Amino acid sequence: DNWMVRQLTGTMPWVPLNDSHLERAKTLMRRKIFVGLLTEMDETLRQLTWHFGWEEKTPYCAYNYLHDTPSNSNKHPGLQ
Repeated sequence: DNWMVRQLTGTMPWVPLNDSHLERAKTLMRRKIFVGLLTEMDETLRQLTWHFGWEEKTPYCAYNYLHDTPSNSNKHPGLQ
């Protein structure tokens, strides 16, 4: 019995799991889950674009947004 397989497939606790549940969970993970690296945002965005078939309507829009207005650049005191 596997909690994650149940969560991904929406299988109730009283329903026995079988190989088809596992295959469905793996398919969902391949199609819907993507892990990227914050330190490699350009590459992460390139892979997301390919994975989900996104197209930019304005050339370099995402690149400009990432490099002109980084969301993780909050000012904070330095460590001592």
